[in-house]
Amino acid sequence: ATIANKEVITDFNYTISSEVTIDNPVGEGSNISFTITRDNSGAESTVYLSTSDSTTLGELDYQTLSGYELTFATEETSKIITLDTYQDNRTEGEESFSLELYKSQAELQARDYHAWHTSGIQDTVTTDFNYTLTSLNSPVQEGELLTFEIVRNGSGTVSTVYINTSDDTASEGDDYTALSLQAVVFDEHETKKTITVTTSPDDETEGNEYFWIDLYKSQADAQNNTIEAYSWGMIQDEGLSSSSIPERANSQPAPEVITSNPETWDSIYLVSEDTIYFVSEEGEDFIYAGSAVDTAYSLFQNDLESFSSADNHHDFIESVYQNLFNRAPDAEGWSFWEEQLDQGLTEGAFLISFLSGAYAATSGDEDRDLLDNMYEVATYYSEQFMENPTEGMDSAINTLLESLPSADGAVESAMNVIDYAFNNDVTLSGIMEDQALFEQLWS
Repeated sequence: ATIANKEVITDFNYTISSEVTIDNPVGEGSNISFTITRDNSGAESTVYLSTSDSTTLGELDYQTLSGYELTFATEETSKIITLDTYQDNRTEGEESFSLELYKSQAELQARDYHAWHTSGIQDTVTTDFNYTLTSLNSPVQEGELLTFEIVRNGSGTVSTVYINTSDDTASEGDDYTALSLQAVVFDEHETKKTITVTTSPDDETEGNEYFWIDLYKSQADAQNNTIEAYSWGMIQDEGLSSSSIPERANSQPAPEVITSNPETWDSIYLVSEDTIYFVSEEGEDFIYAGSAVDTAYSLFQNDLESFSSADNHHDFIESVYQNLFNRAPDAEGWSFWEEQLDQGLTEGAFLISFLSGAYAATSGDEDRDLLDNMYEVATYYSEQFMENPTEGMDSAINTLLESLPSADGAVESAMNVIDYAFNNDVTLSGIMEDQALFEQLWS
């Protein structure tokens, strides 16, 4: 008897399926599972998976793939992969993207896909929002209006918060008009509101005075003094300069955020999960607390030209890399981002995606370490500046941050330089210009 050799099949057909479709979308923040099936077994095979945007914005909305290798063992006929989707605070409606399968690297390069599946993502309506409360123009002279901004981290439904003021060194009635659990209502698609507090002029010499402004998410929270967010208002006698903020009597930490309403700014130096720092060439320090990505989204779309004067996508991408990482992008990064921008990705959306990816697990350790170092040094400089406001903001902090390496010990060395500037009769600019002194402090 003879047994014929079974023919070994190496050219398989593949399909992609998922319960998540355009008609059956998944909510933002959920994951999507895809089943990749081949029509036979008997040999190992490898396919390549990439995602393609329809109305989504890549990494802003979901976990993207680019040439991801998926290998079937000899007897396997199906594989499952799962991609995360990301919740954001933008109202986008339903969006969709496709997962594409390529049977070879050649097909991948030619974008000649063998199979695909399109899935939908829909906005998730949040009813329990988080809020931040920030002073936009403190300090003000007596008699001027103090303006505060309230930001909530989502939209999709109406919500109400309650604002209350309380005395510190300023007295309600005499120095400002108090707010007593004033209701502030966000409409369905609003994410920002402003409120004002009237200050009162007088003929007394009082120095700088302060009051606190608290935000509560409900009347019950107000009764229990469960504060969601708070800020402060400073009132100056005419001719007096700013001073540091005292510690709050109830032992909550005084605000560590210097805020302003930038009309122009020149450099973004770092991004962390909680804070973005902007330092302008004019010497003002803009520090914005809140979601880094959402803050970037709101600021970048207002004034992209302030970030880069690049005339084309190639130069624009390089300016972002140089600003954040002190280097040009590698060829792969340059090609990827230039293609995205050429295909219609706006510079604002590019920046959000770029900033989001900077701290992703797939990002390089050196880039993440550099951003972490920048964050620590800028935070430390800000703290010293707040404790010594009469020193003034020294634009040389720009130079120090730009020259900061990702190596261990760089943060401590930079702090030594900053300490010396604040504790001795020399400016930070002077230290940066004195190479010998700088090297001595850095070592």
